Amino acid sequence: MELLVKILATWRLSALLVYDRGPFRVFQRLREEAGVQYLGDDGWPMGSWGQLLSCTWCVSVWVAVLVWLIDKTPARWILKPLALSGGAILFDEVRGWHEQT
Repeated sequence: MELLVKILATWRLSALLVYDRGPFRVFQRLREEAGVQYLGDDGWPMGSWGQLLSCTWCVSVWVAVLVWLIDKTPARWILKPLALSGGAILFDEVRGWHEQT
C-alpha cells in the first residue's frame, strides 16, 4: 500500500509540474521561467530546464527521488494528499474513457 501511495504521489506531482497551471498559475509560470513557451495547446521546450519540465517521464525520475527523500522525514504527510489526488484523477480519466466507448 505504501508503494502505491508513493507511485501515485510521484505521478501527481510530476503532472502538476508538467501539465497543470496551478493556483495563481504558479506551475505555468515556473515552466515559463524555465523556458517552456506556449504556442497554442502545445508547449515548446527551450533549453535543458525547459525540456525537463515538458516531459512527465523526465520529471518523474527527479520527483521520485524527492518523494523517497520526503518519505524519510516528518514531512511525509504530504505524500498521501498527492496520492489521493492522483488516484481521483486516474479514476476520473478511466470513467471518461468508459463513457467514450
